[in-house]
Amino acid sequence: MKGVLIAQSKISVAYAKGLFLLLREQDKNTVNKIYDEFKSFLDDIGDKNTKIYKELSSPLIKTNDKVNIIKNIFDKKMEKLLMNFITLIIEKGRFNHIYEIYEACLLLRDENDGVVRGEIRVAKTPDKNRQDTIIKSLSDVIGKKILAKFVEDEAVIAGFVTLMGTHYVDYSLSNHLKQMETELNRS
Repeated sequence: MKGVLIAQSKISVAYAKGLFLLLREQDKNTVNKIYDEFKSFLDDIGDKNTKIYKELSSPLIKTNDKVNIIKNIFDKKMEKLLMNFITLIIEKGRFNHIYEIYEACLLLRDENDGVVRGEIRVAKTPDKNRQDTIIKSLSDVIGKKILAKFVEDEAVIAGFVTLMGTHYVDYSLSNHLKQMETELNRS
């Protein structure tokens, strides 16, 4: 599974909220374990081109057979709450939304924890101290804890560009030059 944010449908958000509400009744260790198991489950079934994903989302395979496939493979590998949740998704014919549901669950957890995730695009990855300074500055601007990874991007000549949640920050040389050009044209 890729770490790319997937567009979310109303269906995936509704299921994610349901799981999120169930998890609020659990202790922190159980919650973390369930999120880890959910990710492992998705890693195990692979992407949408794998045989198991196609079987679990196929309208030609009976729901009971799909549930049995999941139980036979994953019953001993995951918490009962997560197994019941995935079984519900299958029974309601929503397995094709499983990746979106997981992403929506992560966003709800992050929102609850006051965290925002994203990538910071840079020409060359800065040293640890500079990374910490950039993350601290972004955290101060956005008002949330930042969990970010730095990604090298040739298009960013100097500075950085990032999308953190719904916050877009372009602190790149090219953006500064565009702003200067705009200011000069106004004069």
